[in-house]
Amino acid sequence: MFILLALQACSAPQTYRSLTIDGSSAASTEQSVQRIVRSMPQSQQAEFLLALVKIQVQSGQQQAAALLHSDSAMKHVNYQFLGQQTHGLTYLQVIEQAKRLQ
Repeated sequence: MFILLALQACSAPQTYRSLTIDGSSAASTEQSVQRIVRSMPQSQQAEFLLALVKIQVQSGQQQAAALLHSDSAMKHVNYQFLGQQTHGLTYLQVIEQAKRLQ
């Protein structure tokens, strides 16, 4: 009986609550997140995606703080994304926009 239950547990499809994110590479992370999102109810997708964004932003802030104290700070900037967010802004406008985000 125990063996039958164990086999059923192993063969049961995973739900979005039990799927894990494989963060070993950018591609595996993307695939994992997509797999989880596809398996979850649409009503929960926004909450999950917003949680991922918050984690990314918090982590990015910590990395930025560490980079400010290194010689390679500007090597880690995503200029494509940054350009989309700051196109046409002056120094003062960038500072003001950043203040509004806090």
